[in-house]
Amino acid sequence: MTEEPSATLRHLLSEVNALVDATTFPFNLPGVEEAIALRERLSTRIATHLLPRVGIENAPAVAVLGGSAGAGKSTLLNSIVRAEVSEAGVVRPTTRTPVLAHHPSLTHHPLEAISTSVSHRAIPPTMVLVDAPDLDSLDEGNRRIALTLLDSADLWIFVTSAARYGDQLPWATLISARERGMQVAVVLNRVPPAARAAVRSDLLKRLDSLGLGSSPLFVIEDVSPHEGPLPRPLVDEFVQWLEVAAGARQARGMIRRTTAGVWQSIHDGLVELSSAVDAQARAAARLGRITVTSVRGPQKDLDAAIVSGELALGAPTARWLTLASEGGVLAPFTSSDPVKAGTQQAKRTHAVALLTQEVRASAVRLLSDAIQDAAAAAREGWHQMDATHLCSSISPMRPGEGRAAAEAAVDAWLEGVLGLLDARALEPSERMRELVEPAGIRDLVVAAAVGIPGAVQASKAFVDETIHYEALAGLREAARRAVGAAAAPYLTAVRALPTADVATRLRVRAAELKGHIHGE
Repeated sequence: MTEEPSATLRHLLSEVNALVDATTFPFNLPGVEEAIALRERLSTRIATHLLPRVGIENAPAVAVLGGSAGAGKSTLLNSIVRAEVSEAGVVRPTTRTPVLAHHPSLTHHPLEAISTSVSHRAIPPTMVLVDAPDLDSLDEGNRRIALTLLDSADLWIFVTSAARYGDQLPWATLISARERGMQVAVVLNRVPPAARAAVRSDLLKRLDSLGLGSSPLFVIEDVSPHEGPLPRPLVDEFVQWLEVAAGARQARGMIRRTTAGVWQSIHDGLVELSSAVDAQARAAARLGRITVTSVRGPQKDLDAAIVSGELALGAPTARWLTLASEGGVLAPFTSSDPVKAGTQQAKRTHAVALLTQEVRASAVRLLSDAIQDAAAAAREGWHQMDATHLCSSISPMRPGEGRAAAEAAVDAWLEGVLGLLDARALEPSERMRELVEPAGIRDLVVAAAVGIPGAVQASKAFVDETIHYEALAGLREAARRAVGAAAAPYLTAVRALPTADVATRLRVRAAELKGHIHGE
């Protein structure tokens, strides 16, 4: 990689960072917590480590003072600059907000977004020093910020004490940082003079066993309780080493070594993240299938009810039998005896209109129940997938909502029957004109479509032999769509969940990034 990466690489990094930040892990799958942590690490490394350095020759190296609670990190920073720039005390945690100490010539740094920025001329312009919260803080937010800072660092100054250097968490994090190519220095603070030799020897053995034997080690003796910076002689050796490390060439070399390790970690992390997104996408696809399948039962049951003539049972058929019986106003539909239009025509038109109202009521009732069942089934499917938290914005369907949807669907179908008659350009027969007014033709077809026996025969005889089958097909389709629409809010929510395309894009970006790195 060259000293000045191209603008193309900066653009690619920005796209990768946006893609990483946009990844979500809504399903509580095995490994999801690790995936979320990985996403945060990748975002941090790109945004605060790589992007500020790409194409910028004089970007300062980042040195982070990190370690356990009470190790004296803030006091050490104050001792380096010989001023109270970071609050030190006995109450833990002392450092809740990171302190970013920098040379006055530095006007902006990405870590200012999470830090308190202070300038001091004792800080070389080639380096910034960050007093980080405790790695083992009881506050989760503090621990997260501490890890974020370490992901941004080029140099980790591991500050520990004679009483705390055996703590496991800082050491595990230290090893991980070293594996990424980060330079490490160790400051053993607050060491009783009598224990200096034994503690130093033990710590050197620990460093060597962990592959950190070449890391600089500085021992600072304990002093009685005091305020302000440590006496200068106690920290001179460390300050002199830090000044050398902050030299222009040394700082650039430190950045190059750390950045090289970060590049590889970004590539590997994107590939790992894509696998986690793939698992989320498979869960989302399964949830979508469950949602679609959940409405099929209510759809199938309602369709069977329509085809079997269940909509005609009860009030619709009873009204037909009453009106079409001998002497009834609709009796001429079942008889070939001649009739006269007169006032009976208007009465028959009104009678079949009432029949349509009965049909409408029956259809709305059955369809409303099916819509309610479909909505409940969809929600139950999400519950079984442990995904109810993903549909919290979707309220359970209220009975009034199901009925309103059913009414709209049935009324649209009734309008569609009129359209069907218009499309067929049917001319009413003379017999039909004698029996009812034009408005009554639609109502007779509607009665036939739902299967009222006498109406079927009358429709075949006086309107068209097959038109009621077409009207029936229209009703079945309208019912299928209305029931299926109950799942629409859930399917919309599914479309907002991770897809396999996101995983593919992560892998493609990883390949492009690797290609750019090797090509530079």
